Amino acid sequence: MQGRPSAERPVSFVIRLVDRGWTRALHGGGQEAVTVMNPGLTAAKWLARQAWTFVLVVSILAVGGLVYDRFRTDSADALRLQTLSSARDALTRFADDASGDAERRLEDLADASEDRLRERLAAVDSEIRRLQESRDASTVDIVLRIVTSDGIAYAKDSIRLELLGIERDFLDKLLASTSALRGKAAAEQELLARRARNLQIYAAIKTNEARQAHLRADSPFPPCLWPWSDECRELERLEDEHRRLAREYGRAIALYEEQRKWVERVQVPPRPRTPDVRSKTAEEFLERIGTEIERRRKSMESSWLQNFLRYGAGKVPTALWILAGVVFVPPLTRLLLYYGVAPVVGRLRPICIIPDANAPEISDPPRSAVSLSLQVGPEEELLVRPGNLQSSSLLARKDTQWLLNYRFFLASLASGMYGLTRIRAEGDEATRVVLSAKGDGLSELGLVELPPGASVIIRPRALAAVVKPRQSPVRISRHWRLGSLHAWLTLQLRYLAVHGPCRLVLKGARGVRAEAPVPGQPRMIDQAATLGFSANLLYQTTRCETFNAYFFGHERLFNDLFGGGPGRFFYEEMPSGAASRSSIVRTLEGLRDAALKVVGI
Repeated sequence: MQGRPSAERPVSFVIRLVDRGWTRALHGGGQEAVTVMNPGLTAAKWLARQAWTFVLVVSILAVGGLVYDRFRTDSADALRLQTLSSARDALTRFADDASGDAERRLEDLADASEDRLRERLAAVDSEIRRLQESRDASTVDIVLRIVTSDGIAYAKDSIRLELLGIERDFLDKLLASTSALRGKAAAEQELLARRARNLQIYAAIKTNEARQAHLRADSPFPPCLWPWSDECRELERLEDEHRRLAREYGRAIALYEEQRKWVERVQVPPRPRTPDVRSKTAEEFLERIGTEIERRRKSMESSWLQNFLRYGAGKVPTALWILAGVVFVPPLTRLLLYYGVAPVVGRLRPICIIPDANAPEISDPPRSAVSLSLQVGPEEELLVRPGNLQSSSLLARKDTQWLLNYRFFLASLASGMYGLTRIRAEGDEATRVVLSAKGDGLSELGLVELPPGASVIIRPRALAAVVKPRQSPVRISRHWRLGSLHAWLTLQLRYLAVHGPCRLVLKGARGVRAEAPVPGQPRMIDQAATLGFSANLLYQTTRCETFNAYFFGHERLFNDLFGGGPGRFFYEEMPSGAASRSSIVRTLEGLRDAALKVVGI
């Protein structure tokens, strides 16, 4: 009868409820229990989920914040980089234009008059004063001014001031040279005037001396023999005039020498050459702007976000080609294989691995089952994969055989037939061994008995165990078909044949079935389901019936076609597909199977 929990130990009951995930709280007589959910465990799980959600949200916000901050920084750097690049181009054009204009003005002023030079000098001084008064004399860095507001105007005014200063210095030198040249010209004119005065006085002296000589020559007596005579008075006047002229000539010569020495001492400065009007201020500004541009460019190049975007953008064409290949190559390949290769293969003559019209017939095997019981006789031994051994007699002799056949070393390894368990009967009585497809709930085992002289082509992957005579190894032969177009088109160049007498245990999904083709009525099965066939059967591959089934992956391209006889072919009920595996695993397994198929494994 149901009742309340025992009131004797209520505290113990509550502790049990909290302490266990699912607690059996005994009632009354203790025969029935109430299943109660542990609230502590439930709360702990809820807290763990919320903590995980919190950590995930924090991680998303942190990563998003880092990406957003990096994006903002890169965007600001890109904007500043664009602004600085535009400013550099504008300053370069302005400096070139201003330098060209200044150079043309200076070349024009080189031959200008003094009045024009003074007029231009006054205009330059006025422009310099205007720029100095209007220009902001702030010491803020030019790069910061360019990025923020009026840096271009500031830089242009600075360049104009420098070029006007160069022009003013050139005008000062031109005026100094012009003034000195004008003073020397005036001094030379004065020197010429004094020389003309000297020549005039000298000519007067010579004229006076000639008149005195003429007067003395015309008189038969000395002119002053008679002091009161007119000739004497004229001669005295000429002598007085000669003495006066001589004194004036001496003074004129002195003044002329003085003027000549002064002219020789006057040094006229050479005509100044047109100066180099390249703006050093512009070069300094451009250098600083270039340094800032390079710094910001390196900052952007070192940005992980920009590197990711740049690298991704560079891979876009390749990614598009890969995407096009992924999208279009498989259907195009399927079209080519179905309508180009498969018809050629289907028209080829069938092949027979071991032609033998008198080969013994293989008996119809018993129905496959999940487990299979075998009797191993005294003269026989069983080679079985360890994973397929279910039970065996304690008295049976067991050891390890490393390979199914040592002549086929690689085939044994590739097919998984290595590290086999060998079981032999002890004494003269047979031993019973039970085999099972352990680890695979869909596989069943089937038994194929090969009489002496019979042989089958077996896919080694389907072989689970072999019962053979003790004294002889499993007889396996290889058969190459290098000269067969069928072999090359189907990429199976070698076949492995197992010869009797022996018993083969085959493993197949959902069971192993055997069929015998009727003469004139060949049988066709899914190629993926084929486990083996009699070596004397006619073997051929044919294209699947419908293209849609192949195109959408419902069927494989080729089916196996068996004819002739006598003989049997064996196949599994359900081909072991790879639908549950990932695409990468299916691709790798497909490559592996294709490589092994070439050599018949």
